Amino acid sequence: MSCAVAAIVVAIPTVAVAQVDPAEAPRDPTAADLEPELAIGIRAVTSVNGVLMHNGDATSAIDFSDTYVFLRPRISMYESDLRAGALFGITFPDVYDEPGTLFLADAHAFLDHRYGTLRVGRGRLKSRLIPMPTLRDDDLIRYTDVSNPFSDGIGTADLQYGNTVDLSLWPAPRWYVEVHAENLASSALRPADERAFRINSLGFDAGYRQIPALAPLSAIRQLAIGTNLYRVDSAAQTWTADMLAAAWLGLVLDPVHSVDLRVQGMYSFGTEDIMLDTPAATQRARAVAAVASLGYTYRRRLMPAWRTNVIGGYRRYTEAARDQWSIAANAFHAIGATVEVGLQYQFQRRDTAIPSSFGDDQEHSIKLALTGSFETVFGRLFDERDSLLNTEGRYLP
Repeated sequence: MSCAVAAIVVAIPTVAVAQVDPAEAPRDPTAADLEPELAIGIRAVTSVNGVLMHNGDATSAIDFSDTYVFLRPRISMYESDLRAGALFGITFPDVYDEPGTLFLADAHAFLDHRYGTLRVGRGRLKSRLIPMPTLRDDDLIRYTDVSNPFSDGIGTADLQYGNTVDLSLWPAPRWYVEVHAENLASSALRPADERAFRINSLGFDAGYRQIPALAPLSAIRQLAIGTNLYRVDSAAQTWTADMLAAAWLGLVLDPVHSVDLRVQGMYSFGTEDIMLDTPAATQRARAVAAVASLGYTYRRRLMPAWRTNVIGGYRRYTEAARDQWSIAANAFHAIGATVEVGLQYQFQRRDTAIPSSFGDDQEHSIKLALTGSFETVFGRLFDERDSLLNTEGRYLP
């Protein structure tokens, strides 16, 4: 009898321990938080376009290109100074190349530290230094983004997206240095073979960037320089390169009425003895380009209510002595915190010996637009690198 009682006494704590629910156990306060943060966002860019071609033809279209949907999970690492995540984004290419096609713009993983970020996968190429305030990123792409010497010269996605690995270093909150290795394809929408994934471009850029919360009251919003080196393996040469420089300045720092100036210049060394006889040749020719914008913003209760911009671009193919230029003007009115209605007019002119692409066979265009940005975050764990709190407190991640 005594042996049976002893067995029961020994078994009771064993059973009790076995029945403990791990979820009810006290959490180790030093353990990393394994619950991920998830951000989901949409940037909708829709417009009704009216176009007059150089040959006199007139057309109209409903355009939703540049609309972008993304999903971004992030999570803490075991090392408290690190976080990791991934970004998946789809967009619609421009209306000049396979309109309405879904395009994988982003599919990359990243590691983030307060002093830098490592990104590997597919994403935005380092083909420009500062954004221009056009309705869509590709409205003035011949002047805003450097040429892709591997492109067939038809779709703007070739200049904007590709496979990339890049390392950004932030030794101080507003100063950065970045190196990258990229794969540039003949057609980003239709990679042909395994060569569409090989590294064929190396680059470097550095600069100063004011955080968005303080930018409207800063005389210097961004300064940057950059260069790219391409392995072209043509009959004439093996390497080519380009150089970029840009500045974004605040001219009037009034909190209600502000004026800003953006300027970017680019020089492409190109490949030798290129004739401007195909759209692809315009991507490989030696050229110099510049783009600038002058913008005015009216703020009501510190929120942008009206903004208007005038943007101009010029490009000259130096060996062929041919040039082209374009000017655009737009105005946007905020009808909500992240929703705007706007109107943009653009005029384009080019030497007739330059093959048309990227929509520059259009002489006049006018676009009536409705745009909106929507984002929600579930289980928020982190702030953004360029937020005011993080930049001043340096607590990220």
